[in-house]
Parts: sequence; C-alpha cells; structure tokens
Amino acid sequence: MPLIKFEPFNAEIAQLYECPKPASASLPHWYREAPLHLDGDKETGLSATTNAVSNLTIKGCSPFLDALTTGYMFVLPFDVEFRRNAQGMTNVRWATNMNLIGGHAPEQAPGLPTPFNGSPTILKWSPGWRVSTPAGYSSIFTHPFNRADLPFQTMTGVVDTDTYSLGVDIPFQLLNINRDIFILEKGTPICQVIPFKRDDWESETLEFDEESNKKGIFALKSKIVRSYRTQYWQKKSYK
Repeated sequence: MPLIKFEPFNAEIAQLYECPKPASASLPHWYREAPLHLDGDKETGLSATTNAVSNLTIKGCSPFLDALTTGYMFVLPFDVEFRRNAQGMTNVRWATNMNLIGGHAPEQAPGLPTPFNGSPTILKWSPGWRVSTPAGYSSIFTHPFNRADLPFQTMTGVVDTDTYSLGVDIPFQLLNINRDIFILEKGTPICQVIPFKRDDWESETLEFDEESNKKGIFALKSKIVRSYRTQYWQKKSYK
C-alpha cells in the first residue's frame, strides 16, 4: 500500500497544529443531517412517484460520498476572522501569532476570472505541512469536493510530491465579500489533497454500441437497492 507522509514545517506546528487527516473525518454537518430517503420513506426502494428512480437522496449516492471522502484534508488550525473595512476591503485577522494566510501578487495571475460575486484578490493558505509521496505518485491540491457552502474557493494544482520536497502554498479567493464580518472556525476544511499514480494515457473515440448500452442500462436497473454500489463500486481506503 502506498504511503503518503505529512511533515510539519517546524516544531511549533508539530506541537500546535492538527495533522492532516483522511477526508472522511471532515464530512460536513449538512451532509450528516441530510435525510437518506425521499418522500419521508423509512426504507430503501423505488420512489413513490416513479418506478424508474430510487427513493435515495444524495446521501445514498456512492459517487457523491466518494468525492467527499477521497484523499486527505488540510483544516484550519484556529479561527480566522474576515472583516470589511470602511473602504470596502476585507481584512483577514486571527488571534494567534502563527503564519497562515499570505498574499499573492495579482500580476502573477493575468486574466484570471473573478469568482461570481467574489473577490478578485488572491490569497494563499500556508497550511504548515509538507506532503511527500512514493516515486511515481503526484498529488492534487484542490477545493474540498462538493463544498459549495464554504465562503471561499481554493484553487486547484497538481504537484509532483515525490520529487518536490517543499511545502505548498495554496491560492484561494473569497466568495462571501458582502458581509461586514464572518469567522471561519477552527477545523474548517480548506484544501483536499488526493495522491494519484502518474501514468501516460492515450485516448480513443468509439462508435455508439446500442446493444452494449441496452445491456448496461438493464443491469443498472435490475437492482432496486443501491445498484451502483453493489454491482460496480470499488472500496477506497485512506488512513
């Protein structure tokens, strides 16, 4: 089994910060509280309104959950306050003396689109941990999957963490800039880290195969309860 390693920048971070954990430890509250079934059903089956659709919500969707739980998560080690000043600019503050958020020169990102209703200013997370992977493995650093509830957008980058031994600062932009003050709480996920094995790929375009498509649809519909999970899904492990 491949081993991903997280190394603190210094002894102070090792003592004070929480080490990155599997992403499964950061399931959002709204997902945990979401109902599993539609229409108030207590058992899994077909929807009360149609024979073609399961009565499961996204909480019963294995691909959705896989996205939430794939890889590892950097989280905030302490509360961070965002406060809009009299000039309409947002100041970032926290109560500790640790280095967590820095600036990113705007001229380094010419033409980068501004997030809808967000800030053009680019900031950078400095999570405090180096990531290293075995030879042949890289890592995706990205916004936590399916987390549109977070008031920022972490940018995505791919780093060859088998050869690059320094820490990664991760750019992000604020989305919620119309509030005078808000606090991101300690433990908020800020970046999902997904190791993957590098391969050289080629692509091929196939003709539509009606018979194969018909068989695939029939196989999927042949099971009412968790068809994808029981017939196609493969277990993933991040420890």
